[in-house]
Amino acid sequence: MPLSAIDQKKQLQLKREFQKDSSSAKLEKLAAALFSRILGVPIAVAKSGFQHGGDAGPAGSQERRFRLECKKYSDSTSLSDRELLGEIDHALARDEALEAWILVATRSVPEQLEQDLTQKGERIGVPVLIIDWKDHELAPFAALCAFAPDLVAANFSQKAGALARALQPISDDAITTLRRNLQSWSLGFATLRKKSHEKLNNIWNSSRAANAEIGQDVAGGAQYKKGRRTAVHNELNAWWQKA
Repeated sequence: MPLSAIDQKKQLQLKREFQKDSSSAKLEKLAAALFSRILGVPIAVAKSGFQHGGDAGPAGSQERRFRLECKKYSDSTSLSDRELLGEIDHALARDEALEAWILVATRSVPEQLEQDLTQKGERIGVPVLIIDWKDHELAPFAALCAFAPDLVAANFSQKAGALARALQPISDDAITTLRRNLQSWSLGFATLRKKSHEKLNNIWNSSRAANAEIGQDVAGGAQYKKGRRTAVHNELNAWWQKA
């Protein structure tokens, strides 16, 4: 939902508050605290130096295994495509059971980069979530801050906490979406659903694929002549649309 001019101004002020501070460590600590609160999972911040594809993560606590990568950039600072794509590889090399790689940024992530990161994740089986700033709507990072303004005040600044609290009245829907997207049962579901449909379509439309996958030719879609059983077709079609 588009923001009003007043709410847009509040969100912009909050973003500027994050961008002007020189400490990347404060952003990492805040992000870890916010994700820990919304998920109910302890999250530790990595020590400085090589961080294995992320600045923080739950380290397997409560069987959650994801990495948070925080980027404190101004709107004019470019995000490095190669660096971020490499971070996903580093995170997966450290933990082959990685359930997600999450980018937290203090600026908007360009569409091309977001697409590259998502496609990279799909290829290697690691869901990618982008928590950034989209100024025309309530940004994911702003919503996360509005979820727990007390943590923003304690871990970043009183002014940032006050601005996050001011965004609370418009944040309910965004927070619900964010919470749902972060749950283990939801991460990667859309990609898995898409790939399963592609696999079933391939089996249905290719005798070779059907024989290779299940050992018999069930590729009804590959047959030129068909006898339609309307009732069965309608039931299967209705089931498929819901799948």
